[in-house]
Amino acid sequence: MGKDFGGGECPAGHTCPQGVISPIPCPIGMYQTKTKSTTCDNCPPGKYCDEKGIDQEILKLKDCKAGYVCLGSALVPYPEDGTTGKKCLPGFYCPEGTTKMIPCQPGKFEERSGSSECQICPAGYFCKGSVDQIAPGTIVPEECPEGSFCPLGSAIDTKCSDGRLGAGKRLTSAAECPLCPAGKYCQNG
Repeated sequence: MGKDFGGGECPAGHTCPQGVISPIPCPIGMYQTKTKSTTCDNCPPGKYCDEKGIDQEILKLKDCKAGYVCLGSALVPYPEDGTTGKKCLPGFYCPEGTTKMIPCQPGKFEERSGSSECQICPAGYFCKGSVDQIAPGTIVPEECPEGSFCPLGSAIDTKCSDGRLGAGKRLTSAAECPLCPAGKYCQNG
């Protein structure tokens, strides 16, 4: 039977290149989820690696902060260098741990940077939003035009029905479209 010289399997969060006498913790900005590894990996998108020796369990707790997007190799939960991450731009929102900025959906808007969610479009306005997941969503709500009404959360303006008059801008409901006056006809608001 051979003599036991000590040592063992390289633990997660560490690297053990050939010839080392003890495991080397992964440096700040890197992690390792596997055992028996000879290398460490760059911190993944959506995460930040601000300490040495990050393994899978620690990495689960390292989500990028809401309002920011970590693009990879982030050292802080709120990166703003443009390389490892950035603050979420207007027209987008960034929930905690996101790997990309998400455009505001139709019926919502966001005029501020660093938002974790988009705001509901106010009554009297409409917010087209974004449907392609690349272009920004609505940054500033558009005023509901004359002849239409726009309830809370509108993505488009709704024309007043035939026989009704949409006099004025920023109407918020069909009830604000009065009947067409006697002696006149009204079509499409």
